[in-house]
Amino acid sequence: MSTVFTTDEKDLKKFFETLAEDEIQDCCPSKVYYRGQEYYENDQVSSAVFNGDKTLLTGMVVGSEKYRVLVHLKDSAVHASCTCPYDSVCKHIIAVLLYASNESVNIDTAASRADIGVKEYLNSLSKGDLTDLVMKYAPEQYFTGIINSHSDGSDAQKIFKKAERGIQEIFDDHALLDSPHEFEDALMKEISKLSGLEKLLNKELEPLIVYIIEEVENAFDEGNLYDHYGDYNFEPPEIFYSFIANYASALNFKQKTEFLERIDKMVRQSSYTTFHGLYQIFEKVYNEEDLPHLKLILMDSYKDQPYHLVENYYRCVVGILSNDERKKILSVLKDKSSSHLTKLVELLNLEGAGKEGIEILRQWLSVNAKDLVEENIYFLYLDLLKVENFDLQEVAKESITRCPTCSMLQKIATLLPGDISVHEEILEKKNPGDLLGYLERSGRLSECLDLVKRNKHIWEDRVFDFYKMNKKEFPQDAVKYFCKMIDKNLEHTGDH
Repeated sequence: MSTVFTTDEKDLKKFFETLAEDEIQDCCPSKVYYRGQEYYENDQVSSAVFNGDKTLLTGMVVGSEKYRVLVHLKDSAVHASCTCPYDSVCKHIIAVLLYASNESVNIDTAASRADIGVKEYLNSLSKGDLTDLVMKYAPEQYFTGIINSHSDGSDAQKIFKKAERGIQEIFDDHALLDSPHEFEDALMKEISKLSGLEKLLNKELEPLIVYIIEEVENAFDEGNLYDHYGDYNFEPPEIFYSFIANYASALNFKQKTEFLERIDKMVRQSSYTTFHGLYQIFEKVYNEEDLPHLKLILMDSYKDQPYHLVENYYRCVVGILSNDERKKILSVLKDKSSSHLTKLVELLNLEGAGKEGIEILRQWLSVNAKDLVEENIYFLYLDLLKVENFDLQEVAKESITRCPTCSMLQKIATLLPGDISVHEEILEKKNPGDLLGYLERSGRLSECLDLVKRNKHIWEDRVFDFYKMNKKEFPQDAVKYFCKMIDKNLEHTGDH
């Protein structure tokens, strides 16, 4: 899950009632935000429901496929995840956040939704009624796949040749290349024509897939497939990745493994991140019968294979690996992935090897001394040191220096009861806005006022929010600040 917000609210409903759209926009790249905004405005958030205590929101977003978005409130942080291949805050998450922010009063809780008995209702329908519903509401691609699955080799070749020509014509159409949204619609329309033909076209589809990837990259090289007005460049939608996953799934084990290795090499050698979503299709391609064979390949070659290939194989077979095998793979993956680093250390800790985990974390932090470090690494490091009775003073200073956040200071406060003023001073130098948040959460409002007065490096919007929220507590200071801001803005209004 990605951490998207922090909050003092105890349930998501209240949190969303005060969440502004510009705050949502700040949690992702602009192109992702605008795609998510389109999904929301086009009513593609098909449902959303809170759990009983409103700490979990489950949303369904309909694109080329249905994707489930989870928004979870835990320990004053709001986390979000999606079942789509995108590895960070995606357009589906943005769509659900916008939906919840604008329509939280209309979102049901799980209990009220369960009372409707939708599943029971569908189970009560006759086969004919269900058929009518599918015929009425299923997407067109669903029917294309059914029809194509009954084609013979000759029909499949005809359909393929027609779609191939259509795709080639798309890349020759300069008007389409100047409009990434229209290009995407045209390309996916041609690709959807091939649905259901994966088994009949196991020789033809790989060259077509490679052609599409190469031509998209050529278009980027020429400055195409980018919308300057909307700050958006083409990104393959889920239907494209599903198409490739379905094709690969239809191959035998040797063929699919060789195909995925070639695709992995193409993506690694690319100058763009456009097709990084292909890293996420591995788990869809391999079935349970494939996993023992894939495990053998992984254990024989994990030290020599490219990182992303090892990572994808590992995700596929992790369920059938022993703890010792997991540790071997994670020991290789940890150097480039903090998530794999923490999994390795947590695994060692469960086996009673906490001190070994501490040493691994210490070495990793030393090697990456100049890089930004995710909070969860230092959280784990501090927890293990606490359990093993290490002195936390110096590491706590190091952690707040490298992770100058409100939540890190809160963590230190729980582990080092007593005076942590030295850590507060470090946070003020590194990130005074987060110190302000920490003091607010601690109810130390007079210290907050002193901080915003003396520190000129806190963002103006953040200071404004402080005075807005506490204008009754500090009325004279708030009025003085608001008037100052009004006068500042009036300088740019002409005849004010």
